[in-house]
Amino acid sequence: MVSSSQKNILFSADGTPLKKSLNRSLRRQKMRALLLIAPLLIFILVAFIMPIVSMLSRSIENDLVS
Repeated sequence: MVSSSQKNILFSADGTPLKKSLNRSLRRQKMRALLLIAPLLIFILVAFIMPIVSMLSRSIENDLVS
């Protein structure tokens, strides 16, 4: 006897369950979006955050005062 939850499973064209196929597709889209944004994040890190951190560290480590 087949339960009602097993009857309602949908399959994609290649025979894998549709839910699994959809999750794989969404994961692939998220990774692609992250890889497309990665150069921008690296640029922001180098151009904006590194100089700010550098200035802050130089303001704290003053050899004349300490």
